[in-house]
Amino acid sequence: MAEQLLDAGQKQQALNFLLQSWNAHPGHPQLALRLARLLHQHGQNSDAIKFLQAAYTKGHHSLELSYLLAALLHLERQFAQAVDIIDGCIAEHPGFAPAYNLKGTSLIELNQYEAAILAFEQAIVIQPDSADAYNNLAWALRALGRKQEAISNFEKACSVNKQATEALSGLLLLKTFSEKTEEFDAVEGLLENGQLSIKQNTELRFAIGKAYEDIRDYPAAFHHFQKANQQWRKTLSYHIDQDRNLFAAIKQAWSKISIEPDQAIQNSSRNELQPIFVVGMPRSSTTLIEQILSSHSAIVGGGELPFLEQLLLNAEQSIIDPALMSDSMLEKLAQDYLQQAKSHLGNQLTNRHRYFTDKLPQNFRFIGAILRLFPQAIIVHCRREPMDTCLSLFKHHFPMARHHYAYDLKELGQYYCLYEDLMAHWHALAPDRILDIQYEILLDHFEDKVRSLLAFCSLDFEPECLSFEQTQRVVRTASSDQVRQGLFKQGAGRWQHYQQELAPLKSSLQSYS
Repeated sequence: MAEQLLDAGQKQQALNFLLQSWNAHPGHPQLALRLARLLHQHGQNSDAIKFLQAAYTKGHHSLELSYLLAALLHLERQFAQAVDIIDGCIAEHPGFAPAYNLKGTSLIELNQYEAAILAFEQAIVIQPDSADAYNNLAWALRALGRKQEAISNFEKACSVNKQATEALSGLLLLKTFSEKTEEFDAVEGLLENGQLSIKQNTELRFAIGKAYEDIRDYPAAFHHFQKANQQWRKTLSYHIDQDRNLFAAIKQAWSKISIEPDQAIQNSSRNELQPIFVVGMPRSSTTLIEQILSSHSAIVGGGELPFLEQLLLNAEQSIIDPALMSDSMLEKLAQDYLQQAKSHLGNQLTNRHRYFTDKLPQNFRFIGAILRLFPQAIIVHCRREPMDTCLSLFKHHFPMARHHYAYDLKELGQYYCLYEDLMAHWHALAPDRILDIQYEILLDHFEDKVRSLLAFCSLDFEPECLSFEQTQRVVRTASSDQVRQGLFKQGAGRWQHYQQELAPLKSSLQSYS
């Protein structure tokens, strides 16, 4: 009956019928699967998980049910639970390659890269023609700085599946080209055949744009960047007024920041490990600054931690009305954040570490809340020439981040002006709490600026911070390869290659208020 209703397009009636059947037979595995698939199609993954878990706890551990449950847990960012379920699936079905692949992707989110690599490699042993496993392995190796191994696995993914667009994109992004190669032809052939999804087409255009930039064919590069941005922008429900109104509300609410000693959270238990927040516009050198800091023996790099943003957005009054931030609320938010950060860092933390970095750039929106939550927090603000910053954003795809403003040159300039205005607001309220680091000055006076940065963190100078490219750690951002090559002076002034094309951006930066 449910299938007939679905075939007739009566999805709600099908759901009602399945729910009635479930009430009569709770925990039935086939009903759980049907309900879960239907709910997943409508974006109701949490409800889908409940039905699958009900069946799973009754001992129904079929391959189909276990794998779907683990996959949905992964989508809902319940990565540890996903690994637990998939481990059980592997124990009962050791020859099922997709289970190892899924395990690896969850382990990456848990910051367990070496274990993830082993899982991907096992998937390949079982299924040597798995482009997904090669591709996932390549991205994991890239994050660890194992560039040539990553390139090799991207190439293997492409060799077993000519339609492996994610691997082809990764290959073009990671390799440096001096002339057109067969990879260019492969990408342009896929773009011309019209069979790609919008996501695939967008990712390939960003990647081929970067490759054309490598060979200094700037008109071709910008053509692809522009096409990629235009088609992705059409998928987004966004208007610049959304951020304009949010920033205005933040400024109005945080008209003053008061951090009296008796107001500060009693955080003696947290004095052993304190956060360093590296903020600014994306692509403004936040990865470089974190890499420098992480090269110090007292600091462990955390990367772009989502926890503060998630906690604050789940407690909206903490952003919009700081007067509602009671001491108990402050304590809970701070403890929750630190607990999640420490769990994420895992065995990277040692007794010598006094600080960890959180370099989610858009935390600049929450500096007021940060100063209330962590009176001892260190805030480093990365600045870069506006045109270079915005161009770099325009050349990259951020499907997992909410940089919706970045896909249109006018909106990009408008957002940058909003950011500058908000940062001026924070500086006026807390002038001694935020260290500005200008990327171009850092390039020209590197050691002096590194020494000043460490002094701001109350740390002694260590020469390892000057050779940051040798520091071995996970870097997942778009700058993963670049930051391991030392100072990248070629990044300064790159916008001048596109002066005519960037005229709308320049006008927006100059005129918007």
